[in-house]
Amino acid sequence: MPRARWKAARAIRVFGAVLAAAVVGCCGGQKKIVEEEVPPLGKAEVISILNSQADLTRTLRAKLDVKVQTSGMRRAESCEGTLMAEYPDRLRIRGRHDLLDYEPFDIGSDGETWFIYSHFEELNEIHIGPTHLLDEYFDPGVPLKPSDIVLALGVGRLEENPPTRELLFTRHPGYYLITEVVTNASGRYVSKRMVVDPALIVITRMETFRPDQGIDMVAEMTYDRVTPGAPLTPSSARIRLLREDAFLLELKLRERRAGVRLPKKAFVIPDTEKIPTVYPHDSP
Repeated sequence: MPRARWKAARAIRVFGAVLAAAVVGCCGGQKKIVEEEVPPLGKAEVISILNSQADLTRTLRAKLDVKVQTSGMRRAESCEGTLMAEYPDRLRIRGRHDLLDYEPFDIGSDGETWFIYSHFEELNEIHIGPTHLLDEYFDPGVPLKPSDIVLALGVGRLEENPPTRELLFTRHPGYYLITEVVTNASGRYVSKRMVVDPALIVITRMETFRPDQGIDMVAEMTYDRVTPGAPLTPSSARIRLLREDAFLLELKLRERRAGVRLPKKAFVIPDTEKIPTVYPHDSP
C-alpha cells in the first residue's frame, strides 16, 4: 500500500475510534458493559461436573420460609414449611402456618403418583395422577413436573437418550446453556433450557416449555459459595408456573442437608378422604 494511502487508512481508523468514543459518551453517560468470557469447557465436561455434584446431593432436605400465590389469591401468603427431594422424581414441599390447623399446601411425588394439595381460603382440593406418564407426554392438567423441580434444585442428573431426549450445548458470554429436546407422544419439541453458572457449574435458571413452545415454568435458584468439594445446594428458589391458574412459590432454604437418607414415608401422599380430588382428563 502506498504511504499516502496507508496514512489515509490510519486516519480513518483513528477518526472511527474517536467517533465511537464520542457516541458512547453522548448516550446518557452509560457505562460500557463488558461481557465476561466463560471457560472453554465442552458439553461433556459441563454435564459431567453437574452430574458429579448431583451424585453428592442425591437427596436434599431443608426447612423453608415460603411465599405462595395463585391467580385466585388477592396477595401472596407467607408461611413456613419443609422440603425433601430425591433423584429422580421424589419430591415433597409442604407449607405450615401457626395460625392454621391444616397445611395450606402440599406438593410432591412418591415416584409413582404426583399430587398437589391446595387449601387457600375457599379452595380445598387435591390434584393427583401417575408420575411416569409425565415423561411420556405433556399434560396441561398437571401444574408441575416433579422431576423438573428435583433437577432445578441440583439433585437430579442430566441424562441423554437420543432420540427420546437430546441435550444441546452452547457457550454464551457469562453462562453456559443446555437445551433439552424431547420426542414423545406430544411430538418433538424443546422441553427445557437450563442456564449454568460457569464458576460454580450449577443450574441457576430453568425454563420448561409446552409442545407449542409456550413457557410453562420458570425456576430461578441462588447459591451461596461454599468450601470446595462440599455439596452445592440452593439457598433460595423462585418457581413460577405460567398456566391459566398461575402459581408462584418463593422458597428460602434453611438448615439444608444434602446426601442424607430420606424415609419413604416422607413422600407418602396426603390422606385424600373428605378432600375433593381432581384427576387429569385421561387418568382413572
